[in-house]
Amino acid sequence: MASFIVLSTILLLLASVNAAPSRDVTEIKIPAECQGKEGFCSVRPEGYDEIEKKFKKLLPDFIQNVDTRSSEETFSPNFEDNDNCPFTSVWESVYYYKNHTQITPDIIVQTNKFPQKFLKVQCKTKAKGGPGVGGKCFTRLGLGPFDTEFECRETMASRSLIVYDPVNHKLEPKTYNLPVSCSCHVRSL
Repeated sequence: MASFIVLSTILLLLASVNAAPSRDVTEIKIPAECQGKEGFCSVRPEGYDEIEKKFKKLLPDFIQNVDTRSSEETFSPNFEDNDNCPFTSVWESVYYYKNHTQITPDIIVQTNKFPQKFLKVQCKTKAKGGPGVGGKCFTRLGLGPFDTEFECRETMASRSLIVYDPVNHKLEPKTYNLPVSCSCHVRSL
């Protein structure tokens, strides 16, 4: 009877060790262009191919319940005519996100069959010919006598992206704030 208990205990231990989730975590190497920076990185990091193989296996079941369609928004290109805030906009595919509180970055799912792009819109900086965030706009409206000034501001919006958790080998949505517009707002009345 004692040998049966010992044998059962050994088998139970072996079964529990083999049932533990695999900790085969593939590392990504942060590209030089993105090191020390917070936010999204649009440069595909070294090691992403191996991680992509892992989350591709999870995608078929996961994408049945996810809608990631985006529509392109239209903005007025006539900045000289309307004295509004000039902006730059670019569609980006991003591969990871990291902020100052994170030790490891979020790995964003990015494949040919499941692209997650977003339109990043930012106020044009002074260096690029714009007034920049906080710069004056609507200066030609003639409202100076009314002590009214206007400034350029970026508006942020929330967008969910699907991220891969390499430790638990699962996909999950995560919400991020993205700059979506640059427009003129009243500064003071």
